[in-house]
Amino acid sequence: MNILVKMKGSTEIASALIIMLLVIDRSEGDPRTQLLNLTCSQQRANSSTFITNFLELMEEIATQIQISHRAAAVIGTGPERIYGLAECYGDLSADDCTICYAVACTQLPVCLPGVGSQVFLDGCFIRTQNYNFFEEYAGSNDTVICGNTTRSSQMLRGMHQQTGTTLQERCHCHRQQMSLPMCWGTLNETSCKKCLERASSSILQCLPWSEGRALQTGCFMRYSNTNFLNADSTNGAGNTKSQPIKRNCANQQMNTRPGFTLNFGQAMADISTKMQTSHFGTAVTGTEPDKAYGLAQCYGDLSTHECNLCSAKALTTLLGCSPRNGGWVYLTGCFMRYANYSFFGEHTGEEDRAICVNKTRRNNAFEQSASKAVFQTVETAPKSKEYHAGKQALISGTANKSVYAMADCWHTLDTDSCAYCLQKAARSMLGCLPESEGYALHTGCFMKYSDSNFLYPDHHNTLSKGKSIN
Repeated sequence: MNILVKMKGSTEIASALIIMLLVIDRSEGDPRTQLLNLTCSQQRANSSTFITNFLELMEEIATQIQISHRAAAVIGTGPERIYGLAECYGDLSADDCTICYAVACTQLPVCLPGVGSQVFLDGCFIRTQNYNFFEEYAGSNDTVICGNTTRSSQMLRGMHQQTGTTLQERCHCHRQQMSLPMCWGTLNETSCKKCLERASSSILQCLPWSEGRALQTGCFMRYSNTNFLNADSTNGAGNTKSQPIKRNCANQQMNTRPGFTLNFGQAMADISTKMQTSHFGTAVTGTEPDKAYGLAQCYGDLSTHECNLCSAKALTTLLGCSPRNGGWVYLTGCFMRYANYSFFGEHTGEEDRAICVNKTRRNNAFEQSASKAVFQTVETAPKSKEYHAGKQALISGTANKSVYAMADCWHTLDTDSCAYCLQKAARSMLGCLPESEGYALHTGCFMKYSDSNFLYPDHHNTLSKGKSIN
């Protein structure tokens, strides 16, 4: 059973604390993925079905939160039913919200097979439980975190001047204002106001420290003398470098092995951490027979932020494969895979294929230029530091029209395996001609050609990237 919850109105901000957030410089595009607090229920689920429902819940919420900053869902029936709620704080863009949610997801499997979990990150919140908690605004896990940085007498005076009865008078109720502090969207106005009053009372304990956070059952509040708010929360939706192309899931179910599911979650968490600073990451977690292996790689032309977004979407997409013993997903900007065995050296497999995009059919001159560009990338990528190459080939007989090609091998391959994978991929993909666009999705590599320029500026200083050939 899948029940979507309609959100109710929520409360606006206590203006006393907003005053403390106004500083000189604003941060840009920060998903704020720092872990603040993780709480796990000590009660254990009686059935492995609960873990399966948990994974389905995370995937459902991921789908919703890419459209909205908040999501709630209920999965399953009877004692295996699980409720979930997720919120991104209002200044995050759609892309940053996706990244924050993906990182938060990787924290929760450690709580399984517990029947409840709750995680606060600096930019988002997730809670799961085996009962309906959507209207709760206070609980035993409510806490406050004080930043041990500097003491600010000016902040102390300002906070005392704006709190107390003035705080209640200036706390208006308005759904459209999504700044900090904020309430979860499942609360009504009365519950939201009570939660914010509790939060403001507890957060004042942090004074005169220059930063404080109140982590409440139904709301979140933060103040600081450094501006952590993003300037623009509307940009970034629909990034073309993070669109899913194809997902494959292994056939074997691991319902009776919850240990593998836990190790899968830990492997994805480790990879997520690595991908925040690198375009590539692998992880191996657990012991046999529940050991989990994971790999993720962004194609060489992505920026760090684009890579973080793509790997976040890949992770939430792969959740749909668990609790199977393996899965892999190709996106337009990255690749991610997990399995219960070491696949890092594999470069060919039964699922290798080309995907032809039925856009427009081109002429012979286009076919010749496409083939030339594709085989140039096949030759260049295995020799490059990043196993990546991008080429632009001018189409003969035209003034300024070109065809573009890209090739990437996974970094776990050796040079010979990379070359073999790309040669095989190129032959299969060029079978798409004279269609104007094609992909090769292979076990150890990825290729694409198109009459549209999908090559971004070179973020890795790859020598082969973006060169034109005549």
